[in-house]
Amino acid sequence: MPKGSIYGNSNEEKMTKFISAKMIVDGFNHTVEIGSYELKIVCQNVLGKITATDAMEKLYLERTRYYEVKRRALNEFADIFEMQTGCPDLHVYKQ
Repeated sequence: MPKGSIYGNSNEEKMTKFISAKMIVDGFNHTVEIGSYELKIVCQNVLGKITATDAMEKLYLERTRYYEVKRRALNEFADIFEMQTGCPDLHVYKQ
């Protein structure tokens, strides 16, 4: 008697999840690759590779201006990311 799930193929579900996750990772990498220099620096900061102070120094910006640039870079990321195959829309709209 087969021991598989009667509700679906678990191997198929695992493969689907893997492909979906790979598409998102590839979309992220491509987004960072084609994004602006500011986007690359902000992503390094968000991922914890550099501190916010290091990011400010690399961009030659003071604190207030850096956070304005960071907001624009994150919006740029969302704009590019949603155009990648299999990637969700990350925009949050105010009502």
